[in-house]
Amino acid sequence: NYSKKTSALNRNWELIGDTKASGGKALQALPDKSKDGALPHVGTGKAITGPRLDYDVKFRSGGKYYVSILTACASAYGGNSDSVHIGINGKQVTRNSKYGIGRNNKSWGWVNSGNGLSRVILEVPDAGVHTVNIWMREDGTKLDKIVVNKVDGKPSGKGPAESPR
Repeated sequence: NYSKKTSALNRNWELIGDTKASGGKALQALPDKSKDGALPHVGTGKAITGPRLDYDVKFRSGGKYYVSILTACASAYGGNSDSVHIGINGKQVTRNSKYGIGRNNKSWGWVNSGNGLSRVILEVPDAGVHTVNIWMREDGTKLDKIVVNKVDGKPSGKGPAESPR
């Protein structure tokens, strides 16, 4: 579960029911203007100005950690409502990606790279609690899980159970 959520751009991360998400629930950046095809839907490009989810994570050691997210696109219009930006301690790590990290597919799936990024990597400065951030890049984006791991690779299926902080 997230530690904190912050609204921005008249959008917020809201808990929704989704029978195909793990546990039957997910978070979605709402309201989703992309559903009706009307423009402009809200997108932030490379910026981290969208609503944010913060996850306080206790790391056993500093170093390189790989990030994967279980996500789905809500829009019938390709390229809309399908991406987020990732960061640590308020610093964006997906800034070199024009489109953040996301999945342009209505079915749930794991993503661990983005346009211009071979992998999403967090450089954790030291052991202890650090905040992993997720910013909406496009309204309507759905998010089920985030996995942060020392080992590279995507989880399978619905992924691991939630771990304690």
